[in-house]
Amino acid sequence: MFYRLALEELLKEDGLCVFAPGLGLKYFLTKFVQLYCNQDNLVFVLNATKEFESVVEGLEDEGVTKNLPMLLNSEVNATQRQLCYSDGGCYFITNRVLVVDFLTKRLDPKHVSGFLIYQGHQASKTSIMGLILHIYRQNNQIGFIKAFSESPTSMVSGFNKCEKVLKSLKVPKAYFWPRFHTSVKDWFRSVKPGPRTVEMFLPCSRLMKEIESAIMKSMSNCLKELCKSNKVLAGEDVSVAQALSRSFDNRISRILAGVSGMKASTRQLMDDIRTLRNLSQQLVKVDAVSFYRILRGIQRAATPRYGRRRQPMWLLADAADRLFRCAKQRVYEAPKNSFGKKVARLVLEPNPKWRLLKQALSEIRREEEEENEDRTRDSTIIVLVFVDDDSTAKQLRHVLGPSGESSLLRREFRRFVRREFPRTVQFKPETVGYQLRQLIKQFETESLESWIELARNEKLDTAFPNWEENVCGVSRSSLTCYQYSLIL
Repeated sequence: MFYRLALEELLKEDGLCVFAPGLGLKYFLTKFVQLYCNQDNLVFVLNATKEFESVVEGLEDEGVTKNLPMLLNSEVNATQRQLCYSDGGCYFITNRVLVVDFLTKRLDPKHVSGFLIYQGHQASKTSIMGLILHIYRQNNQIGFIKAFSESPTSMVSGFNKCEKVLKSLKVPKAYFWPRFHTSVKDWFRSVKPGPRTVEMFLPCSRLMKEIESAIMKSMSNCLKELCKSNKVLAGEDVSVAQALSRSFDNRISRILAGVSGMKASTRQLMDDIRTLRNLSQQLVKVDAVSFYRILRGIQRAATPRYGRRRQPMWLLADAADRLFRCAKQRVYEAPKNSFGKKVARLVLEPNPKWRLLKQALSEIRREEEEENEDRTRDSTIIVLVFVDDDSTAKQLRHVLGPSGESSLLRREFRRFVRREFPRTVQFKPETVGYQLRQLIKQFETESLESWIELARNEKLDTAFPNWEENVCGVSRSSLTCYQYSLIL
């Protein structure tokens, strides 16, 4: 196994061991703690107080019952900590407590056998961890320092980041274990059943492709203006592909700061590039209504007020007009009828990734039913779906729920209309705002009727008893909100 090879490398010489995400770094740390959890050593584990309980559970699963590591934090007083230091063993300790004990001479660095550092890529010259290791190496040249990380991207962000991290950790080498490493690939092949990776490509709609094209065009225009106003960027790789990366901002800032500083117009262009980059990410992340609401917020915030703020140049270009037009068409349309009047019509285009996710889940269920013939269609199959944040999790909870994606889109559309067309403003019947308000009222009526129909079919009796009594005296808006909470 590649664990054994990585362990032998790190035991032979101190260094920073960088795993690819998902290769079991915590298990690897547990193995090292198992090696040093005896009273002959005094070993400290830094930056891993949150992982203490899981590491101890892992040691107990391995059959270790004696000399288990302890957690030393601010709740343990100085006298108790000194007794622990004299007894030896392996301790998970907070950086702040250890640096205080070093500076107050409660602990002599010469008595420390070594350090195990979790998430070592977080080390820097100005961090408390860097100060601890600096004090340790000044007084102890024999002890070991072994660091672990599962964030290889953090080692390449910024200028000469890997070398800076190694200097802060006081280690000479870095050991990288990517997924394409021969030993890692052999281990994956030996696991039965082995992991299977299926890559699925997101089929964007026509309007989404036009929006993406408009964003890229706007970003290209901003980059041209940036290079035009800063001649020092003429020889640099300034492209749309580079601008889509977050490291682009830091690189441009370093170049301009070392020459003449950043002008006000340049700062405005950099803000515009960041805004467009965020829009390109939100296009496939959020629903159509939320994306259009974000665009409207950008437009509203960029409106000049009292002549104090200059409107971003990209909002005045044709690409921005196409961007706003296509984003609105994903939500609603207002074509003219035979009498020449605008008639609002809802579109509410669903996000293509939802259909792709449902397709993947249905394939998983079908494969499970084929492999297990005894499994019935009503049986439960647990599928773990990883998302970036809580908002995405709430979004999928609506999409995969009984009410489906339509409830999510209608809810977001209701919020959008109430924000853009408030009830305090009066609209004429022939205007789009008035028609959209009428659509919202229709939503609430349909929700109320569908809820009552479900209750009459005895589908909600257990969740909401005596529903007939509760319908009376409850407003439609509150009843509609409660309907969603029941279904989900």
